[in-house]
Parts: sequence; C-alpha cells; structure tokens
Amino acid sequence: MQKRNLFVTYKARTFLLEEIMTLRNLVLHFFSMYGRRNDLFLPDVRTRLDLLNFGIADWQDAIRKHRENRQVLNVAAARVVSRIFCVNHAYPTVVLDISLAKKFGRGCGYCKHIPCICQGDRRESLTTSSTQREYWSLGDWSSHLGALYGEANRRAGVENVLNRLQSEFSEFARLVAETQTGRFEIDELEMELGLELADMLAWTIGLAGVLDIDLEGAVRHYYGKGCLACQSPSCRCSKHFVRQVDWSRWLLTRGEEAASGYVR
Repeated sequence: MQKRNLFVTYKARTFLLEEIMTLRNLVLHFFSMYGRRNDLFLPDVRTRLDLLNFGIADWQDAIRKHRENRQVLNVAAARVVSRIFCVNHAYPTVVLDISLAKKFGRGCGYCKHIPCICQGDRRESLTTSSTQREYWSLGDWSSHLGALYGEANRRAGVENVLNRLQSEFSEFARLVAETQTGRFEIDELEMELGLELADMLAWTIGLAGVLDIDLEGAVRHYYGKGCLACQSPSCRCSKHFVRQVDWSRWLLTRGEEAASGYVR
C-alpha cells in the first residue's frame, strides 16, 4: 500500500502555548512554518544534514562556553529539534512518532526493560509499534525516555551523551549516503531512515535531560508562535545562513541577530 505524504495536506497554523500537541502535529507545525523556505534554500537532504550538523555543533559550543546560561542552552536545544524535523521533511513517508514507538514504545529498544538494563554491546531487537504512544507529545517522550535512560545518561555525563548524539548523526548521514548503492529494498530503507531519525531525536532528548532542559517547553517558547527570526507562522525570511552561531555575539545583539536569520 502506498503511504500518504504526511505533509502535503497540512495547512499553516500557530498553536497555543498551553495546547497539548502530539509529536506528529509538532512535526507538522514545523513543516507549515519552514517547509516552503526549506524547499527553496535547502532543496536536498545533504544540505539539511549540514544544517543539523551545525546545530549540534552550536549546542556543543553552548554547553562548553555558556553552561550556566539557560537561555543559550534552551535555544540551542530547540534549534536541534527544529533541524531534525527539517531532515524528516525531506522524507515525507517517514513518520517520526511511529519510528519512536517502534523502537522505544514498550521499553528499551534492545532489552525491553524500564529502566534500560543493557550491558555492553546491544543486539538489535526492536519493539513493535504502540498505537497509544504514536499520540504522545514531545514532553511525553521526554518523560518516557528519561525513565528508560535518564539515570544511565546522568552517570555517563554530558560529554558522553553529546558524543552519542554526534555518533547517531554520523550513522544517519552514512545511511543517506548508502541510499544510492542499491543495498536496501524500499520498505527496508524507509524503516531504517525512520529508526535512525528516532535515535537522533532520542539522544537529543537524552542530552536535554542531562542538562535539565525542558525540551518541549524550549521548543514551544522559541517556535510556538512562528519562525524564531521573522516571527511569521510561515517563515518569510529571505536571508538564510548554514553556519555556526557565535553565542557571545548573539548574547550582545539578540534581537538584531534573530532578525538577520543568524540563529534560526
């Protein structure tokens, strides 16, 4: 059965900050906000991966240089979520919440326990999709993954969790590079892309947890009413930069930098 393009019928809208929004609708919210801009300025997935890679590097820089500044940490975390969604938009039949539910819906994607009790190398053993969890919000997923991995992540520390996020990005990038090799059947490729994307979001949630960031709250605060730069429900920015942020400069010129498209 041919899958429906998840994004094709979604109309631009804003959501109220107090509204409960499923992860799927949050992905759609970002598509309505940035889909047109991304199609024009980021027409291929490799450019979108560059944008995400810079976003992760920005978060790393924020952690190392501005660890005590909650505003910098929050906006850096929210931008990584936005950019994961941007990559997801390049694959319209890959539904992120279904992939999360498949891998983490009933417990650890490997040992199946809550909390995770994996020891050493993990063997691939995925859970089946949970329909209920497909309707969870980003906050619900943060709570669930925190119960699964939060204690282990805190023991590992910020640097190790950040390294895992970077590693998951590299795995996804390698998978994208292999899409032209003929290695995968179409259904297998679609599943693998979803699972790797889910891993990236899961480790983003994990890093936010170690840093005591309310990830859903940060995303709502910075993107709930529209583009971080132009404030429009459907981004109308003409300037677009794929580069790292100088957080010290941003702290000095916050409003001007946002208006220039520097921190989207």
